[in-house]
Amino acid sequence: LDPAGNETVLYTFTGGTDGAEPYAGVIRDSAGNLYGTTNSGGANAYWGTVYEVDTAGNETVLHSFGSATDGYNPYAGVIGDSSGNLYGTTYSGGTGGGGVVFKIQP
Repeated sequence: LDPAGNETVLYTFTGGTDGAEPYAGVIRDSAGNLYGTTNSGGANAYWGTVYEVDTAGNETVLHSFGSATDGYNPYAGVIGDSSGNLYGTTYSGGTGGGGVVFKIQP
């Protein structure tokens, strides 16, 4: 939103391999890129993604959740560290079925 309250859409999810249902907020790096998660969509249809949207509005899927062991359905967003790693959680999956804590490296 700009100071006058006008909205600019930065990226529109298609619901396909790019992800769908981004429930949580995003974080921004020093270059202005945004990072977040989608609850569903991705390469495996229903299990979600971790994504980046660059300053030109291009989306890149950094990870598509795709097996029960790496978790699925990340409802929360991600946090980042000074090395550019992203950390988050999934609602389901993992070896015990109750979700995972994950790390995505740059």
